[in-house]
Amino acid sequence: MKLLIEDLKRLLSLRVPILPAVETETSLRWSLWATCAITLMWPHSFAAPLASSSLLWIPGITLLNRETPALIGEIGPHTDWPAILYDDTRATAVISAAAMTANEPYYAFRPDRIHLRRYFNTSEYMPTGSRVNLPLPYFAADVRWIDASSTNKSIYAGNAEYSDVGKPVGIRLVGATSIIMDQKWTPQGKSPKNTTIFHDIRLVAVQLPGVEPFDGPLAPDSSISERDRCRTTTKQFGKLSPVAQHQVQIINGYKEISYYDCYMLAEVAITAGMYPARDCKVVTSDTTSQSYTTCSVRRNDEALENDWLASLALDFTSETLKYTVLQNFSQPWISSDLDDYVTGMLTLGYHASWSALMRRLWNETELISFKASEPVVYVAVHKVKLYIWLGMNATLTLSAILGFGASMMVKTKRVCDTALAPLAMDLSDIVHSPGAWGLCNAASLSRQDNELPRMRWQASALRNRNESEGGDGNKFCSRKVVFADDAPLARTMDVKMDSLSELRY
Repeated sequence: MKLLIEDLKRLLSLRVPILPAVETETSLRWSLWATCAITLMWPHSFAAPLASSSLLWIPGITLLNRETPALIGEIGPHTDWPAILYDDTRATAVISAAAMTANEPYYAFRPDRIHLRRYFNTSEYMPTGSRVNLPLPYFAADVRWIDASSTNKSIYAGNAEYSDVGKPVGIRLVGATSIIMDQKWTPQGKSPKNTTIFHDIRLVAVQLPGVEPFDGPLAPDSSISERDRCRTTTKQFGKLSPVAQHQVQIINGYKEISYYDCYMLAEVAITAGMYPARDCKVVTSDTTSQSYTTCSVRRNDEALENDWLASLALDFTSETLKYTVLQNFSQPWISSDLDDYVTGMLTLGYHASWSALMRRLWNETELISFKASEPVVYVAVHKVKLYIWLGMNATLTLSAILGFGASMMVKTKRVCDTALAPLAMDLSDIVHSPGAWGLCNAASLSRQDNELPRMRWQASALRNRNESEGGDGNKFCSRKVVFADDAPLARTMDVKMDSLSELRY
């Protein structure tokens, strides 16, 4: 029953009931009690993983209750409109706007609502997640596809001189969306005279996958139209609207036609102005100190306010989107519906162009307000795992109750360390002979244990018992407990030779 004694020691805080050897071997009651107590201790030993997995720590943000004022740029009556006459001013605005479109462009391609966005810098730092109240550029579009042959302006599709505001760079890729102007763009006369809400219809061209030149009849299952020799189905947008497309020849260095670019044309009814937005989410870059805010609202053209930049921002949109596509910030993969794609591209380019022009031309400030955010950590509790963990820990309590009950019922002596158990026993009950297991073994204690006082034998009881057993009355253990580290000192002990046969260390 050595295993039983050790387990009971751990259970009773190192207090062990000392039972006669014969009784411990045959005590079924103690065995059952120890088995139950030890079994109840097991769940606690592997309950820790449930404790960690029952709690989920979620980083997040919360808003401060107070509103903080800040200043933001706006355009007044006396802004520097002649700045748009210079090529470097326009180029800076276009490049800046194209870079802005790389910031989470997906917002513009959700067709359910009108999306608002503005890129800005303010007088006060706004952490990411803050909520701001400020006017935002509003852009709404209704797309209607038309036959390219129905308008003579279709010949300008893909022509940078009729869609860009900078020095023409004619390279465009599939997905490029541009607003076709009535004539080549010139900065003269483009300065706004007053604020307005923009309502107009513009011709928009979107570049689709082209075709290589071929002769002869088309196969019955061909995806190329016999009418305009352009594709009716593309892998990006699926089946296209059944309208005639415009084909543009690509001439190689040998003055031969090497490819045909195809464009679909649409008349887009555009409404643009300023919208007094509230509670818009802010995203701030800690490296560039630039922020942008995004909101989504239901279409409400009646809530619009006049704007200085609506018409001018539309002029810059086409060239901005050209570089957006060239840098792969937005490609046809961003939306599988061509109507939503065109609307999203125009929205994305307009917001960026408007913000870039505002950054360059603002000459006054207006007061806005925001609620700053601060980081927090939320905790989500998995209740089932938590209850299981509590139940597994409760078994340890039950085990302790069993141990306490047993300690109250036991009538035998108990000590705090099994190595010292013989010292708490009645010496008259120990058989002291040269081969006995008793107090003699205590002489092997090390100095790290607490020093014991001098222990004297009940010499008369031991002598009588030994003589009654027919043994040698002189063969007894030491009268003093000797530490192993102090073995040399043991030889100076004052002992009586009639009660000592040998000294054990």
